[in-house]
Amino acid sequence: MHQNLSGILDCTLRDGGYYTNWDFEDDTLSGYLSAMKGAQSVAAVEIGYRGVVKSKYMGRFYHTPRSVLEHCKANLRMDQSLVVMLDEKDISPEVIESLIGELQGVVDMVRFAVAPSRLARVAELAEACDTLGFQVGLNIMYLNTYVDMPQVLEPLAQVKAAVVALVDSYGGCTPAEVARAVAAAKDFLPQPIGFHGHDNISLAFANSLAAIEAGATIVDATIQGMGRGAGNTKTELMAGYFAAKKDFDVDFPALSATVEQFGKLQKKYEWGTNLAYMVSGLEGLPQADVMDWLGTRRYSMSSIVAALRQQGDGKTDTHDFPTLAKSQVTKDFAGRPVVIVGGGESVVEHIEALRQFVADHNAIVVHSTTRRAELFDALPNAQIYCLAGQEVARLNGDGASILYRADRYIVTQEPPRLPGSTPMAENVYQVVNWTSGDARAKLGPITDEPPLDLAFATAESLGASKIYLAGFDGYQNASLADQHNARDVQLALNQAKTRWGSNVMSLTPTLYKIPTISIYGLLQ
Repeated sequence: MHQNLSGILDCTLRDGGYYTNWDFEDDTLSGYLSAMKGAQSVAAVEIGYRGVVKSKYMGRFYHTPRSVLEHCKANLRMDQSLVVMLDEKDISPEVIESLIGELQGVVDMVRFAVAPSRLARVAELAEACDTLGFQVGLNIMYLNTYVDMPQVLEPLAQVKAAVVALVDSYGGCTPAEVARAVAAAKDFLPQPIGFHGHDNISLAFANSLAAIEAGATIVDATIQGMGRGAGNTKTELMAGYFAAKKDFDVDFPALSATVEQFGKLQKKYEWGTNLAYMVSGLEGLPQADVMDWLGTRRYSMSSIVAALRQQGDGKTDTHDFPTLAKSQVTKDFAGRPVVIVGGGESVVEHIEALRQFVADHNAIVVHSTTRRAELFDALPNAQIYCLAGQEVARLNGDGASILYRADRYIVTQEPPRLPGSTPMAENVYQVVNWTSGDARAKLGPITDEPPLDLAFATAESLGASKIYLAGFDGYQNASLADQHNARDVQLALNQAKTRWGSNVMSLTPTLYKIPTISIYGLLQ
């Protein structure tokens, strides 16, 4: 179906898939399609990606089978366009037919999200899609960088595209800026202009209205604003606007039902704006980073905001502490077994056995989190506290004294660190970052070293003879943050198994893929 799109392009399942790994239940899909069919202002529905195969799990709406698309087509109106997106960074014109050729007659439009710096290659991609009979939509990212420079879009003037949408990627543009940019693009380009708004500073809806008033023919939106980071313009708001102002019918019971379904997902995945996303929007900073930092739960909101604002200005803790591997601590305790304690409930359940095991084996206790530290406080054994992220904030007031008793040591990562994340004390040591290169996450200028990585780096510095784990239970029903932390833990465990083999094992029950031995068997 080739048509001039006007109204709303709903991209809930495609953009919302960043939270669900592109899996949505059949009941959710059914309710969603009913709502889309019943909203006359929804001119197009973007179901998902057609993506190249990657070395990690991506759900069915990332690879969107033809059978799913046929089902969606059959449950939408005849006048609605069915859309999929291709990731421009992953593909070349030569692979387009293999990705979407089988979708001819089902999918109407293929969209690309493109950075302004990569517009030169768009013509070939669009031509390859047009040759196969698909309309092409282009989402040009980072509007804040070219809001007053429409000449950036010049390479698109001759491109075969049904719509060129301006994307407020960082969600920091104002209605006046959006209106100015849309009007300029409309004068500069022959294609219809669209808009995709992010809600970092709660202006996505206002910006979408400004885009329409300035001449945009279609705006992107999602149910409950579901999308990366702070989320998008809400479809229900836009549909209500079109119903009230432009007399487009809406099946409000169907729309209400799917809003309720996605409301449950919102409570689970917690997309939407917050102070960190607001700052990233106002200062033009990537919200993908904010998603990652919030997901670790190792940093407070204030620290994330501070790190965002400090990117590149050098406001970090650059103090070099003594290196643990070269310290007297390592000389005193080298070769002993190490028990690394996590925060799981199994530590509480088996604490008496764990205390006995530590005492019997003269083991060093390495706390990857201070959550269970007080349970071991009475033991005379050497104990080391790994202060990843802002772990020190867990020990407010008198609780912090646990760090400074006899045979107690603190381990931190190499600089740069967040200011205030590590005490300035004689018993503080740093370890070499255990993960190197691209695998190391960044919090602004800070290298984000996960707690278990710090603990393994500590054990390695001590030349531990054996490494036992306790309290790494895993998650039965994992939230998004839990999933993030679980990935960190499993990656560290995999690396530990490669380095130490059978000398790494869990003493308590765990869902992680790690050899387990019963602590009670070792004590009998």
